[in-house]
Amino acid sequence: MESDIKTAPTAAQLVQQGLALHQKGRVLEAEPFYRQALTVDENEPDALHLFGVVLSQKGNQGEAETLIQRALVLQPHNTAYHNSLGRVRLLQGRMEEGVISLEEAMLLAPQNPEAHFNLGEALLAQNHPEQAELRYRRALELKPTHASAAFGLSNSQYEVCRPLRSFGTNFRAVFRCFAAAFAAR
Repeated sequence: MESDIKTAPTAAQLVQQGLALHQKGRVLEAEPFYRQALTVDENEPDALHLFGVVLSQKGNQGEAETLIQRALVLQPHNTAYHNSLGRVRLLQGRMEEGVISLEEAMLLAPQNPEAHFNLGEALLAQNHPEQAELRYRRALELKPTHASAAFGLSNSQYEVCRPLRSFGTNFRAVFRCFAAAFAAR
């Protein structure tokens, strides 16, 4: 005789249900699944991470950071966790710490376009447009359809050229400057 008793969902199952909603942009609907997953297993790393991401999206960076750090203790080599921690720290205005986390994400997964893109964002925010340009270009090499990386690349190039804007609209002077620089090589 079959039993009509249903088993409670596991933490991993709850995370998957929340993630399906989260990926569709239904963040507020995903949140209860992550919360419930953590009541089933308070050390479920994906639930800690994704709940932290939700809190960050809602503007609670402090609690988000705490949860993501807990997830990193459990899975220290998880690129997504380092990436999220870096983004949270950037949102807190802690640029140097954010860059460190994003560099770690990039080192763990050098083929991940998001790691390069996020590091580009951090470098541009720190007024390092040349370094940011390299990260955006790498993100676009890895994912040519990455619209945000293309936008970031254009912003970084704009910032690289900022000193030339002192020439005003005298484009001939700008071109003479470039020609002289190339001739000196």
